[in-house]
Order: sequence, then structure tokens, then C-alpha cells
Amino acid sequence: MSSSTGAYASFQRALSPHTLAVTQPVEDVKSAQASRYYVYIGCNSVNDVIDAVPADYRDCLREPLKALAATVSRLAATRSTIAKWEALKDAGQVPPHMRVKPLEVQFTKDFAGDARAAEATRNIVEANRKYQDSVRDLALEAKRIEARFLQEATDNEPLFKLLSPSVIAAFADVKSRYMRPRFDEVMGEPTAAGNIELAGWESDPEVEKVWKNLLKDLPLIARRVITIVEQIERQKASKVAKKRDLADTATVEMGDITAESIQKMVQKHLEAERKKQEAPKKKLPNFKKDGKNRSSSSKTARSDPNKPMKAWTAKTAQKKKAATSKKNTSKGKGKGKAPAK
Repeated sequence: MSSSTGAYASFQRALSPHTLAVTQPVEDVKSAQASRYYVYIGCNSVNDVIDAVPADYRDCLREPLKALAATVSRLAATRSTIAKWEALKDAGQVPPHMRVKPLEVQFTKDFAGDARAAEATRNIVEANRKYQDSVRDLALEAKRIEARFLQEATDNEPLFKLLSPSVIAAFADVKSRYMRPRFDEVMGEPTAAGNIELAGWESDPEVEKVWKNLLKDLPLIARRVITIVEQIERQKASKVAKKRDLADTATVEMGDITAESIQKMVQKHLEAERKKQEAPKKKLPNFKKDGKNRSSSSKTARSDPNKPMKAWTAKTAQKKKAATSKKNTSKGKGKGKAPAK
């Protein structure tokens, strides 16, 4: 009997107006929180998140949220660099901008061929390799420290310290702009001015409620910005990786084709040289056996075709004329009658 009475009493309390009055505001608060949550989660860009903030606080949160997005982008870039350098370290290599050419020591000709010169050169190369490895490891550790620093800046407490000061500072201005009148009721007969008199101005409780809700939502807002930027950076990294893989594939294929083409060219060249060496040599005519041909060819052809012809001058013409007249004179002496004895 007592148990049924207790259950009935609980049922009565649940249905009482006082219980409903207490429960309803709690449900309203939860519903409002859920509504705000789905609004921020539904944003697909940083600008969408800023636009979802109450209008009176958008300007004061715009720059801090943009700065947070930039920090997340730098963190993603730092992590990408760490991944690349770790891959190079596993392969026993260093990043291109850290590579240093080993010092080349000039040896004398006599010492250059000695085994001690080769050993000294190997020691220099090995020291250079160790130096590059140590620099790479130190740079990698520095990047890891930077990544931890940027990661700490995206934790909840630093984010609240980043965003809340601007919201708190803006609340004073918003509160002063949204004031509501306070009235005093006049008991008794209505007067000519009415039974309500303006007693002063007071801050609107709804303004303070919006401000407090925004302060509670700051971690959610910041986390949504971080998630959006991380998604964008992952998409960028995926596109870059696909382009790099495509370029590597094309390079390998083109490299195979080029190597095959070069090999064919070398083979053709060697075959042509072999045929040229195996071809019978042409015999030149023997001018010593045929003097007439040699003399006639020497008259008709110039001894040196590359030698330039002499310029025709007046002096040359005079010499040619004198030679012709001398020839005619020598021919005339042999003609006519013999002299009388």
C-alpha cells in the first residue's frame, strides 16, 4: 500500500504546474543549445561560421577566427614538411635545400694517384655526409617543436583566451545600445497621462542571454573552423599527391622510351661505322705511268683549287702582251731563205 501511495505521489508531482514550470525552461535551454550546435556544424566554410555568429559580434570575431584558420593552415603545412623529411631520412637522403657539395681538395699530379689521396677524399665525403645528416635531424626536430607549438594554440583553453576578450569587450557596447524602458505602475484611478509612468532604462536580459550563450559556444565555433580548414588542407594535399604520382608515372614511361630510342640511335651509328670500315677503298689513278695525262691534267686543272685566283690587273695584261710578242718573234726567225754563203 505504501509503495502505491509513493508512486501516486510521484505521479502527482510530475503533473503539478510547479514541476512543469521548472522543467520547461530546462528543455528550452537544451533545445536552444541543440539548435545553435546544428547551425554551426552545418557551416561549410570559415565565412559561413562567421555569418552564423550573432550579428552584433561578427566584426569582433572575424579577425580572431581568420587568424585561427591561418594557424591551422600553418600547422598542416608543418606536418606535411615533417612527413616529407622523415621519408627522406628513412631513405638515407636529405632535403634538396640542405644538400652541400663535398669540398674538392686539389692534389698534385704525383699524389693524386696515391692510395692515401683516395682515402683522404673518402674521409672528406663521409664527413660531409655526416654533417648533412646532422643538419637534417636538427631541422626535423625543430619542425616537430613548431608543430607542437601550433597544436597547443588550437587547444580549448588557448582558443577561449583568443576569442573571448573581443566578445567581452563588445558586450559593453552592445548592452548600452539595447536598453529597454522601465515603468512604474500608478495604483488607483487612471490619470490623464495613463496609469503607467516611465521610471528609467535598464539593460535587456535577452542581450545578456545572447552574450552568455555566445561565450559558451566559442569552443564549438573554434572547433568548427579548425575542422573546415583541416578538410581543405587534406583535399589540397590529396590533389598534390595525385599530380606528383601522375608526373612520376609519366617520367618513368618517357624515360623508358627515351632510353630505347637512344639505344637504337647508338646501334645505328655503330652499324654505319662498321660498314664504312668494311667497304673497299677506291684506287686512285697512277699519274706516273701516264705522263701525258698528268701534264694535260696539270694544265687544265688548278694545282690548288682552294687557292684564290690572281686579280687581273693592267700590269698582268702588259706582261701577257709582252710574252705573246716574244713568242711571235721567235717563230718568225725560222722562216724565209737561208742566208747566202
